[in-house]
Amino acid sequence: MQCDTIFKKPVFQKCVQTIGEENVARLQKSCRASLCSAKNKDEADKLCEILEAFSSECEKASIVVKWRSTTFCRLGKFIRVQRALLKISPIYIYIAAHPNNCAKKCQQIKECLAFNYDNKNDICSLLSEDASTNNTLKSEDCEHTDYYQLKKVSGEKNVIKGAALSTCDDKKLVNDINSKLECEKTCLAVKCSALDYSATEDQCHIFERAIKHHGLYGDEDTIYVGFSE
Repeated sequence: MQCDTIFKKPVFQKCVQTIGEENVARLQKSCRASLCSAKNKDEADKLCEILEAFSSECEKASIVVKWRSTTFCRLGKFIRVQRALLKISPIYIYIAAHPNNCAKKCQQIKECLAFNYDNKNDICSLLSEDASTNNTLKSEDCEHTDYYQLKKVSGEKNVIKGAALSTCDDKKLVNDINSKLECEKTCLAVKCSALDYSATEDQCHIFERAIKHHGLYGDEDTIYVGFSE
């Protein structure tokens, strides 16, 4: 089983010896539970999330693990927005069994900044523009489509127009905010990791937990801002 073998890869051995077998066993148990609940294409995404959590444990022990170069986890370099798409002309369209394949292809093309993935028909649409400046994601009639945007380098903001933090996330509503700039300043003051702002509703949500992944969904009236580490 992948959960029993993945942590035995040479790239992880120094970390395993440092954090101890007990912590590794805990992560393996979590891995099995996550993969058991996953379905088809979600399994690979779940495994990548587990590997990223494991690498975070390694980093806390001052050990940097370059795990993406030895696995199939290309999606870790992209931000996913569920039930959304960017309606612009793609630079390349093809059939792909999993969005990981799209991520790999996108990273091989200099002009590629994002892609749409049709989960129902397995169609990958690579894009030369993203939703950070002039374009806004569409969420109507996007039940089977997800949008993936390439993450910025460390220290830069990740902006996605037409995306909001998931209602399942532990986000906090901040009152008396009248602009995205005010929302952003409030967020930075408490060292938050992400925010979303709706100008239509004058609502600012901030995400205080220091984790790398935030669930996002399509919402045309909202702007998402995440902060790269």
